Amino acid sequence: MPKAVTGETKNLSKEVLLLKLQRNKEQYAPLINVVERECHEEAEVIGDSVCLRDKASGTYMIATEKWDELEALLEKGGEKLDTFMITPNNYKPEILGKFPQAVVSEYELYIMQKENYIPYSWAIGDFEVVKLDIDWLDFILRNYNDKEFGNARYISDRIVHGPGLGLLHQGEKAAYLMQHKDGEIGPVFVLPKFRGRGLGSELTKRIHAVLWEKSSVLYAFIEKSNRISAQTIVKSGYAKVKQDILWVYRMKNGTLYLP
Repeated sequence: MPKAVTGETKNLSKEVLLLKLQRNKEQYAPLINVVERECHEEAEVIGDSVCLRDKASGTYMIATEKWDELEALLEKGGEKLDTFMITPNNYKPEILGKFPQAVVSEYELYIMQKENYIPYSWAIGDFEVVKLDIDWLDFILRNYNDKEFGNARYISDRIVHGPGLGLLHQGEKAAYLMQHKDGEIGPVFVLPKFRGRGLGSELTKRIHAVLWEKSSVLYAFIEKSNRISAQTIVKSGYAKVKQDILWVYRMKNGTLYLP
């Protein structure tokens, strides 16, 4: 059983949450982004740790560096915590011990703070930047093989609710970039024949001009094996945070819960 710790659930203003999170602005960037955009609900504070639910994705995010506070948050969340992110990744063995049927994945965390923004300056030449619309759905689905998000329902939502940008080369669809429901940058894709020109990073810089309106920090989760995406995001002005994060997908009643 976790040792007794006190929690706060009422009257947690945006300012109170940001004050807690900004003591580790880089590591806690995903939660800061969600709170700044006022997309949070069900916020819980125990000691120095924060748990909140992202309204758009329905997933929970936890910022903590103390196991007793994390365990207390997990106990309090109970069964509603089916999919959740923990930053930093200090407690993977403990999480697997607590949820032996869960799938736990580690991702690198990349962030960019507003003061480090690199404005876009690329001359598009034969390329045209356009806002994504539903006509892009088939192209995105063909080129986005992801078991969690590569489905028509999710991609349609991201196209409609955006923001998202596409790149046309003499009328041909060449690249796209979207934003995930939880505020994370991505996915970004460039057709192989157009790669090596910096299109992905320049497209990312262009969408930043919109995202800065509501956020002081942007972030991306990158799989350790995905070096192409890591290189693209770094060229766009992001920096890798020292510690990785964990995504936890729980098995309940034989079902793997994905966002």
